[in-house]
Amino acid sequence: MALKDILSVIAADAEEEARAIRQAAEQAYRVRMQEVEDEANALRAGIVAEAQHLAEQERVRILHRVRLENLRQRLQVQQSAFLAAVYEAQGSVSGARERSDYGELLARLVGEAWGCIDKPAMVVVHPDDEQLVCAILDEQGIRPHAIETRADLAPGVMVRTLDGRIAVDNTLTSRLLRARPDLHALLADLLGADRTDGRAADELGN
Repeated sequence: MALKDILSVIAADAEEEARAIRQAAEQAYRVRMQEVEDEANALRAGIVAEAQHLAEQERVRILHRVRLENLRQRLQVQQSAFLAAVYEAQGSVSGARERSDYGELLARLVGEAWGCIDKPAMVVVHPDDEQLVCAILDEQGIRPHAIETRADLAPGVMVRTLDGRIAVDNTLTSRLLRARPDLHALLADLLGADRTDGRAADELGN
């Protein structure tokens, strides 16, 4: 083979090898660039996921604070309404003797209290109610062992056994005290307070 031909073969081989090297380099470059892009996408996804997680935690904290504040305000309104209702009821109790239907009310109180006692008993009343209670007792066919007066007794009546072991306080003040839990529950329902949410109420107290 002539030298020219030999040089041509060598040149062709060199060109082919150079082309193969360029192709391999380009392929390696594309692979590496894809790897870098994949790593960047994964990093961005991780950052976005972490940011979303932190944002969700902050949203939950904000909603929790808002919920507690709303509950606190509702409980304040409920308590204010309850105290106002109790105050008004106490005012009504103190002026009960001035009511036109006080006689009927007192008759019911006497009948209820006497019905709770099955032993010889005495009736305790306020001096202002003594005459009216005597008439009520006669009308209802009740024969107490005695009638005692107490100047500090609220409107209503008290019945107790002679030995004092059993006493039924059926004054309006005692009735109001016994009704306070029911009144509180009624106001909670009317105001829409969530009385079942004990955890939130506990958190307000902490």
